[in-house]
Amino acid sequence: MARLCGTYKHTIDKKNRMFLPVKIRANIGEKFIAAKSLSAKCIALYPEEVWQEFEDALKALPKVTGEPIRRKVFSAMEELTPDEKGRILIPAELCAYAELEKDIVVIGVDDHAEIWSDTNRALEIEKENSPELLAQIAALGL
Repeated sequence: MARLCGTYKHTIDKKNRMFLPVKIRANIGEKFIAAKSLSAKCIALYPEEVWQEFEDALKALPKVTGEPIRRKVFSAMEELTPDEKGRILIPAELCAYAELEKDIVVIGVDDHAEIWSDTNRALEIEKENSPELLAQIAALGL
């Protein structure tokens, strides 16, 4: 699977449609999964093969303990396919969760991509510039 990377500024229209950046679209596949991120106020986009690994792990959980987890995950995800113009339609529930209005940012995060509101992404960048996180990155040799 190709690496998903880069930062792309876009807009989302009143019908919740947006253009998926060409470089992201080329590497994520024809169909992919959109889900609420559990770590931030954004939408995570997973290539089918990455999502399948996660789904297999969910299906392996015992019914009693796994059912609430599967319910939470599967009720908050959608399978998306770009139209012939490269646009995707983001479900209203996912737009509300990520607080998407007009200006958005799409970023690649190695094995998945994320869609952020411009405001929430700016707040996240502040966290990413914390001395602690920068020290962790430096410790990796970057």
